[in-house]
Amino acid sequence: MRATRRMAAVWFLMTLGAGAARAQDGPGPHALWFSAGLGYGPAHAGCDGCGNISGQSGASGFLSAGGVLKHKLRLGGQLDVWTHHWTETNFGVSSGVTRAYGNVSATISYYPLRAPLFLRGGVGVGFGRFKSTIGGSSGATGFGMIFGAGYDVRVVPHVFLTPVTTLLTGWDGDQRSSGGGATLGQNLTHAVLSAGVGLTVY
Repeated sequence: MRATRRMAAVWFLMTLGAGAARAQDGPGPHALWFSAGLGYGPAHAGCDGCGNISGQSGASGFLSAGGVLKHKLRLGGQLDVWTHHWTETNFGVSSGVTRAYGNVSATISYYPLRAPLFLRGGVGVGFGRFKSTIGGSSGATGFGMIFGAGYDVRVVPHVFLTPVTTLLTGWDGDQRSSGGGATLGQNLTHAVLSAGVGLTVY
C-alpha cells in the first residue's frame, strides 16, 4: 500500500514538473509569432547645422513578426516609430510641427534561461521625418540599430502580454526637404528610449 502511494506521489510530481517545463518552453521550433504595442519615452537627436534636440518625450509604437528558430532563439522583423507634435511661433506666426524617428530592423530575440524574459537586438534602417504646417516636410534615411528587453506574460494559450523597453538608434544621414530638395542638415542622428507594452500571439 505504501509503495503504491509512493509511486502515485512520484507520478504526480513528474507530471507537475513536465507541465511546468512545457509552460516554460513556450512555442516550439518553426512556430510563427506576431506582436504589436504602444509605448512612450524621450528622444535625443542632432545634426551638423541644426544643433541638438533633447528633452522631448513622445508616443511610440511597434509591429513585429517572425518565427521560432529554437526554444531560446526567435528571428523576425520589426518596425518602431516614435513621434512628437508641438506648436511653435515665429515672427507672430504659429505653426504645428511634427517630428518622427524610427527603425526598420531584422531582429533576433534570445531567451537566456528558457524563461519568459528575453533580450532583443536588431540592425537595419534608421530614419527621421519632419513636417511643419507652414514649412513643408523633410527627412533623412540611413543606418539603424535597436536593443531591447522584455517579458512574456501568458494571458490565454498562445497569447501573451509583453512589457518591453527598447533603445532605438539611427545614423540617418543628411536631412533633405521633400522632393529631393535642399539639404537642411547633415549627419542626422537619433536615440529614442521607449517603454511600452504589446500583445504577442503565437
